[in-house]
Amino acid sequence: MYLTKETFIHDSIHGRFEAAGSGAVRTVVPVAEHGDFTDGGLLEPDVNPFSNTARNVMVTTRALVSAFFDQWLKEPRSLPFSGLDVPSDVYVNVYPLGDNRPIPVEAS
Repeated sequence: MYLTKETFIHDSIHGRFEAAGSGAVRTVVPVAEHGDFTDGGLLEPDVNPFSNTARNVMVTTRALVSAFFDQWLKEPRSLPFSGLDVPSDVYVNVYPLGDNRPIPVEAS
């Protein structure tokens, strides 16, 4: 599973995901900033007390990683990322794409 904030990927990277075959997963958390994928954002004092972006990205990341490992190490499900309770919108690409479009996981 490749977890990113980038909604666009270069064709050569897309080709690598396609070549990886069944089971390659690319998840996109578009509201994330680069540092949100680390603990740093959780430790910095918030200038805006209403902003929970870093915490939301961390909760979302944990849910995605847990769903991914549940899919491949426990019981395989046809849509492993459906029904996740996450605070941030997410897009999931399961490769090979073919005619499949990203699976949207909407914030709850």
